[in-house]
Amino acid sequence: MDDTEVRQKLLGAANRDGERLVLSCERALRLATELGVDVRRIGAICQAEAIKIVDCQLGCFGGRRRE
Repeated sequence: MDDTEVRQKLLGAANRDGERLVLSCERALRLATELGVDVRRIGAICQAEAIKIVDCQLGCFGGRRRE
C-alpha cells in the first residue's frame, strides 16, 4: 500500500479535537495491522499530517481524553 492510501486512511480515521486532528494510539496500532504497514510509517505520516497521537497505551504522551 502506498503512502497516499495510508495517508487517506489515517485522515479518515482521525478525529477533530478543536482545531487539531487526533488519533488514539490504539487505533493507530490497529490501522498499522489492518493496512499491513510498520507502525513507524504510521507515525511518520501522522507527524507529516499534524495528526496528534493521543491516549498512549504506555502513558508516554497524549494524555487520556474524556469521551
